[in-house]
Amino acid sequence: MGEVIQHVTTPLALAAVALLAGAGILQAAIKKRTSVALKMIIRYGFGLAIALSVMANASYIFLKWSNSESIISGIVRDPSGKALSRAVVDVPGVGRGITDDDGSFTIAVPRSRRHATYELTTTMNGFEPNQVNLTDRETEGVTISLQAVVLTAQKLINISSDLLVAHFVGLPEVDVPIRLYNPTSAPVQVKDFLLEVKSPEGTSVEIPPYSTYMSRGMPPMPLLAQVEVTPGQTFEAVWIFLEQDVEVAALTQRVNFDLEAHPAFFQTGPQQGQAVLSPITAEIVGRFMDNKFIWKPGTWKFDPSVSADGSKYLREGSFNLTDSQVSEMRNIRQYFSFGYGLNFVTRLLPVGNALPGHYIQMNGLE
Repeated sequence: MGEVIQHVTTPLALAAVALLAGAGILQAAIKKRTSVALKMIIRYGFGLAIALSVMANASYIFLKWSNSESIISGIVRDPSGKALSRAVVDVPGVGRGITDDDGSFTIAVPRSRRHATYELTTTMNGFEPNQVNLTDRETEGVTISLQAVVLTAQKLINISSDLLVAHFVGLPEVDVPIRLYNPTSAPVQVKDFLLEVKSPEGTSVEIPPYSTYMSRGMPPMPLLAQVEVTPGQTFEAVWIFLEQDVEVAALTQRVNFDLEAHPAFFQTGPQQGQAVLSPITAEIVGRFMDNKFIWKPGTWKFDPSVSADGSKYLREGSFNLTDSQVSEMRNIRQYFSFGYGLNFVTRLLPVGNALPGHYIQMNGLE
């Protein structure tokens, strides 16, 4: 009897065993007094026990069936057949698995989430996402192959916000917030930053990088000439592209000579009405700006490019300048005598009807 009790799995089965035992005991107790009534009790008691036993086992089988799980399993490899560990296999609405060191994965599927078909999406840093559709008869022993990511300009270079289009004593300046992303499985060395702009008429000007700052509102820091971007990571900073000119060194020396005669300028910055340049120097700076100023109304193309691990990557975009924006940039010329637009730190300060730089939204990036 004890062995039987150990195999009882449901309350109904236990009740059936109890009735069977009770019927046996009652039959033994009245063996010598077998009245018709007692025989009826024994007969129906035994029948009830059988019925309860059948119901108990049927309910147990149903519960086991309804709570049973199926399995989605397989292995993830690269094109060479090497097993890939830590790949993520996602089955929307069902579950998610991560491959082991041998590339294998197993996802339990409760009966309540079973479907006729399943869509498996597998992702891993350095590899292109893979999508596989399976029927409910093909869920075990699945082999998934992931292809290595091919680095492209569209993946590597992105512009995160508006451009700053400006000038410094006429020399064209564009501040570009560049977001570098490395989708590959190895570190990428990014260098040779360069910006090419093309006028509405098609005239091309290459503008080299001058300085870098980590975010707008922060002071510029030395130029980041090379950046290492680790796998799956993003690096973002603002590169100041400013055309260099051999003549500007001599011009800067002359301007600084005049400014040193006004020490307050370096403490308070430029003040409208307080001349810090001699008329001759102000005129020389003005003519320099007239010769170097390139901005004009219309659609400008701009092509930021970098090199990464020996290959060049280039994006193509455009932006528009209006008549008023160009006029405001040009108008800084009349305020040179007060020191506006001459110092790199304060070069973008607005004054009167002058604004040396404008934040411009891109039209797009290809």
